Amino acid sequence: MESGQIKKYRIYFLLVLLASAFTFLYRLGFMPLEGFDESRLAVSALEMMQNKNYWIVTFNNKPDLWSVKPPLMIWCQALSFKIFGVNEFATRFPSAIAGVATVLIVFNFVANHFKKLNLALLTSFVLISTPGYFGKHVVRSGDYDSLLVLFLFLQFVCFYRYIKKRENRSLWLLALFVFLAVFTKSIAGLFFIPGFLVFVLIKRNWKIFLNPQLYFAILAVLASIAAYYFYRENLTPGYLEKVWENELGGRFNIAQEENTGPFWFYLQTMIQFQFSYWMWFLLIFITPKFRKSLGEQKEIIQLLGIVSITFFIIISTAATKLQWYLAPIYPLFSILVGLGFFWIAHQMIRFFTENKWGGKKIVEIVVFVFLILVPIGMLVDGIHLAPNAKKAHNELSFGEFSRMLEKHSSYGIMIEGYDAHVDFHIKREIYYGKNVFRVTQKNKFPVGMKVAVGRKSLLNFINQNFYSKPLLTSKNYQLLQILGPKSE
Repeated sequence: MESGQIKKYRIYFLLVLLASAFTFLYRLGFMPLEGFDESRLAVSALEMMQNKNYWIVTFNNKPDLWSVKPPLMIWCQALSFKIFGVNEFATRFPSAIAGVATVLIVFNFVANHFKKLNLALLTSFVLISTPGYFGKHVVRSGDYDSLLVLFLFLQFVCFYRYIKKRENRSLWLLALFVFLAVFTKSIAGLFFIPGFLVFVLIKRNWKIFLNPQLYFAILAVLASIAAYYFYRENLTPGYLEKVWENELGGRFNIAQEENTGPFWFYLQTMIQFQFSYWMWFLLIFITPKFRKSLGEQKEIIQLLGIVSITFFIIISTAATKLQWYLAPIYPLFSILVGLGFFWIAHQMIRFFTENKWGGKKIVEIVVFVFLILVPIGMLVDGIHLAPNAKKAHNELSFGEFSRMLEKHSSYGIMIEGYDAHVDFHIKREIYYGKNVFRVTQKNKFPVGMKVAVGRKSLLNFINQNFYSKPLLTSKNYQLLQILGPKSE
C-alpha cells in the first residue's frame, strides 16, 4: 500500500474497531442471563474457577453429561470471571471480543484481497448490523457460537491463502483453527471442511494432495481431538456415549428438545429476521452483467458460495434446528453482500454521471441511508435499549427480580425442576459471601425465614401452609418472610 492508502486503512480499521466494540460491548451486562445455555455455561465457568478442574466441565458440581462440548469457551468465561467478577458482563465478554475480532479479520481480509478499502468498510458494517450475528445466542450472549464463528472464518481465510500461495504456514494455521473450532463446539467446528473439499474437486486442484505436510496436519488435528475425548472418557466413563447422543448422530438424526423445522427453516429464518435487510443484495449474483464483471475475483466468490451452500445443506439436513446455527454463514454472506452493494453503487455512479444528475454525491447519500441510518435502527433495537419488551420470559423476569434482592443477604429460593438461571444466581451470591440456598417443599420453614418464590404452584404451597408477609414483589416473583405455620 502507498502511504496515503496506509493512512486510510488505519482510519477505517479504527472506525470498524470502534463501531464493532460499541455494538457488541455497550450495555452487554444489562440484560439478565437467559435460562438455558447461557446460564448453564455461566454456572460451569464459576464452578471451574472454584474447583480448578479445567478438564471436566461440571454443572451443580457434577460432571456435565448434557452439554458435552470441549471446555474452551468455559475456560474463557472462567478467566473473564477472574478479571471482571462473576456477573452477566463477564459471562458474555468472551463472545463479544470474539465478535469484534471476527469483524476486524473480515475487514482485513477484504482490504488485502480485493484492494478496496471502501468495500472492506462496507462489508464490516454489513456484518456488524446483521441481527442474526449481534442478536440472540451469538456475539452478545454467553454461548459457544461467537467463538465458533471466529475460528470457522479463520479456517476459511487460511484455506484460501493455502490454495493461492501453497504456503505450509497457512496449512498449519488452518489445522490449528480446525482444532480450536472443534474444541469450542465439537463437530460443528468441521462444518466448513466439506465446502473446502467440494471446491478442490470442482477446481480439480489435485496438487494440494501431493503435499506431505497436509497429511501431517490432518494427523495432528485428529490425534489432538482424539486425545482429549479419550482422556475425558477416562475421567468420566460414559462421556463418549453422551457425545454421540448429544453432539453427533443423535442431534443430527433426532430433533433435540423439539427444536425442529422444515428443510427450508434457515432460509425462512434469514428472510424473516436474521438477515432480512441484507438478504436481497445476494440476488445480484444471478444477473449476467454482474457475473461478467467479476474478472479475477471469480475464484474467491466461488469459494464463498460453495462453502456457504454446503454449510447451509449440512445444517438444513440435520433434524435439530436452531436459529443461531446459521451464525457461521454471516461473515461469508457479508462479503458477498458487500460485493453486490459495491457493484450496484458503481453502476449508480456511472448512470448518474452519464445523465449529469450529480453522480457520486447522490450515491453517497443513498449509501449513507442504506448503510448507516437503517442499520442503526436495527442495532438500537438489538442492543435492547427498550428492555421492557424482553421481560416476558421467566428467566429474564427472575433476572430483573434478582437485582431487587441485592440488599438481602440471607434467603432461600424455591425451585422446582431445571432453573439454570436461578442456579447461577445462587452460586454467585454464595461466591460473594451471602447465605442464599435452594428451597423445596420438603424443607423446614422456620419463623423469620425469607423465601423467594415465583411459580404459582410453589406460591400456593406457601400460602396454604404458612402465614407470610411480602417484602418484595415483581410481576412474577415475590420475596416472602415466613411468620409461622397455619394451624390444621
